[in-house]
Order: sequence, then structure tokens, then C-alpha cells
Amino acid sequence: MKNSLLLPFLYIISICLPFFQVQALHLDIHDDDSIRSTINSMTGELMNYWNGTDCKFVSSYWWLTGASMTVLLNNGILFDNNTYTDLVSKSLMYNAGSDHDYQPSDEYFNLGNDDQGIWGAAAMDAAELNLKQVDDSSASWLEISQAAFNRISGRWDNVNCNGGVRWQAFPWLSGYTYKNSISNGLLFQLAARLARFTGDSSYEDWVNRIWDWSTSSGFVNTTNYSVYDGSKASTNCTTIDHSQWSYNLGVYMTGVAYMYNYTQGDNIWKKRLDGFISHATSFFINNGIAWDPQCENTGTCNIDQTAFKGILMQSFGNAIRLAPYTRSKLYPLIETSATAAALACSGGYSGNSCGVHWSWDNSTWDGTYGVGQQFSALEAVQMLYVDKYPKLVTLSNSSDNRSNSSYASANSTTDNYEVNVSRPTEADRGGAGFLTFLAAFLLLGVSIWAMIEDEEGKIPSRTHQSNTETFEDKKKDETIMNV
Repeated sequence: MKNSLLLPFLYIISICLPFFQVQALHLDIHDDDSIRSTINSMTGELMNYWNGTDCKFVSSYWWLTGASMTVLLNNGILFDNNTYTDLVSKSLMYNAGSDHDYQPSDEYFNLGNDDQGIWGAAAMDAAELNLKQVDDSSASWLEISQAAFNRISGRWDNVNCNGGVRWQAFPWLSGYTYKNSISNGLLFQLAARLARFTGDSSYEDWVNRIWDWSTSSGFVNTTNYSVYDGSKASTNCTTIDHSQWSYNLGVYMTGVAYMYNYTQGDNIWKKRLDGFISHATSFFINNGIAWDPQCENTGTCNIDQTAFKGILMQSFGNAIRLAPYTRSKLYPLIETSATAAALACSGGYSGNSCGVHWSWDNSTWDGTYGVGQQFSALEAVQMLYVDKYPKLVTLSNSSDNRSNSSYASANSTTDNYEVNVSRPTEADRGGAGFLTFLAAFLLLGVSIWAMIEDEEGKIPSRTHQSNTETFEDKKKDETIMNV
């Protein structure tokens, strides 16, 4: 009788065992071997999501692959690992699309200006780190970033809100009526990085234009350097969503750090950099540990928001590299955040899946997992090596000096073309009428499809907050692929 009860009990234990938490990654920030081991473990967990065929991560949003290129590129360079540098090179080129502008055909009906901006920034990482291209080299990393910048800046909208770009790229996409700080912040950052890399003053003009609009619209508060989420174009941006997210501040802070470096320490940019650092350390730091209070307080961080702290950690590292005086303020926060992030990596089948809640700081996994969690934790720990990161080059000392400031701007969606046409005949009118009807019908169908798909969560939406997937969901997902 006892054996008959014991066997089912042992069976249940065997089924549940993979879900039990095991030893967390106890990182010793003073031990190089410990840091390397932790980075290797986190990187391995991240790459469990990699799909080599499509050159991007599965079970995630497209922009998260772009954001992760930075940490993988630096990882490959730091540890002399051609596997990762080649992977990044292939992914950056593949995802750029046939026009080399980060508007690939499979993202055309789901393209956000923020998505395109993240990928453009990743291409700038490749340019600044002199990454060798291993596939198609018909365009340089700089030219690809210039193309992305031209696409986004070509959508600058002076009619609504007196400027700024919208969240989504095209009118048929849900979120097109919203102007937000992440899209404009990434455009600002791209302009700053292009100014520093090329020395072209036209990019500096864009930096000032975007900064002036961001502050005059109220998206960036220059009193306390809060960065607010955004506003609807329909209200002429008079009613602002005052939600604060760490990556919004992070992308602006990185842009300001680049301008500080480009202007060789100009006091205006130093004041702005100090302002962002002050607000970041007061609002997005909890007991020395990075967090996003908007969602972590309530346990409602969605798929996008799990990656936000990774962007913040990037901005801390960028500030240290471009404005070394900031190290004394920021590096201690990298240390405490990295230690806490490692402690949060104690879940999943391997026992090393990372969660969102670093601020718990107690070796407890919160039950969430995904590309965003792994990317953020890895970025925090790897940033411990920020002093060992390679020097950022400019066009003058780059191994690839190809530059084209008008790349992709000739066929921008905002360009107007003057065309001479002959007087239409009756047959022309009939054919034109049919084509007009057909085009309107297709556009209506695509718009309805986009909205329906967005409601069902099949199209990534940052307007709808959804809980991160549970571990049981991951078990059911058969698309997770190993390298």
C-alpha cells in the first residue's frame, strides 16, 4: 500500500522538479572568473531564443533583437569571440532589408519609428566599433544607419504638435496617432551619434531641432529632467502621458553623452547630462538597484518593459565611455544592479533564467522569462567591463570610409514628386476609377487586419499592457531554438 502511494508521489515530483528554483548566479564583482562565468551563463540563456534562419530572436519583438545586438557585439569583442561578432554582422545586414534602411518587407505592416531607431543605433554600434562585414557589403554600417535616420527624420511632422515624429511609421498602424519620447529620443540619439562620427553639421542641426521640440512639447522636463511617455497628435500634444520609463530617459541620456563628447565638454551638454543622471539615480534606482517602478511595483511589466533596464544600463555605460567624469556616480550603480540582476537569474529548467525584479535582491526568481529579461541582466553584468570596452572610432579613423548622408532619402514616403502627364481619356478615367476603388479596398482591408491583429496581440503593441509569459507558456512554445 505504501509503495502504491509512493510511486505517484515520486512521479509528480519528477514532473514539477524543473520548475523549482535552484542556485542563483551569485556574482562576485571583484572576481574576474566569476564575472566571466556569469556572463557566459547569461549569454547562453539568451541564445536559446536565437533563430539562425531569420537572424533574430523568437518569442519576442523585432526591436529586442536590435537592442540585443549591442551587448552581443561588445561580448564578441571583449572575449575575442568571432561567433558572436559574425552573428551580429549577419543579423544587422539581414534585418536591414533590401534597401538597407531597416524597413524589411516582413516588418512593413508592423514598423514603428522606435523599432527602426533601435536598429539604426545598432548599426552605429557596428560602425563605431569597426565591425567587419561578413556578408553583403554593398552598404557600410554608417550608410545603413544614415538610411534609417533619413527614413525616420523624413516623417517629421510639423502639422501636428509643431513637430516630432509619430510612434508608428505609417497611417494604417495602430499607434500612428501617438507621438512619443522613445521614437523622438532615438532619432535624437542617432543624430548625435552621426554628428560625432561624421562631423557633418547638418546632423547637429537635427540634434538641436529634436531637443528643442522635445523640451518645448513637454516630453523632456528641463527642470528635473524627467522624460514623459508621449501624447496624442489629435490633442496637439497638449495632454501628456506623464508615465516614466527607464529606456525613454536612457536613449536621451546617451544622445546627450555623445554631444558632450562631440563638443569636447560643452557646458550646455554637461548640464543636461548631469540632469539626466540625477533624475535616473533618484527615480530609476531603488536601494542602489535599477528598476522600473511603473510596472515593477504592480508586477505588470509587459514584454517590452522587461528590456527597459537593459537600455538604461547601456546609457550608464555610454555616459562613462563618452564622459569619463560620470564614472564615480554611475559605476557603483552598475555594480549593485549587476549583482542583483544575477541573483534574479535562478529560474527555468536550467536554473539560470532571469526575471524582471532585480530590486528583490534575494536570489528569488519572479517566474517571468524571455529575451528582454536575459538581455537586461546580461547588459548589467557585462557593463562591469565598461573600462575594457574598445574605443569608439569616427569616420576619419574607420576602416570603412563610405558615407552617404542622402542614403534612402530619395524615395522617402514624405517626398513630393512633380510629374508631367498627358490629358486623360475616358478609358483612362474608367481604369483609374477601378484602380482607385481597388487601392481603397486593399488599404481598408489592411487597416482592419492590422487593428484586429493588434487587439489579438499578434502585432506587437506598446499601448496594451500584458503580463510576461509564464514558464508554462514557454514549455508549450516549440519555436525556441538553440544556436
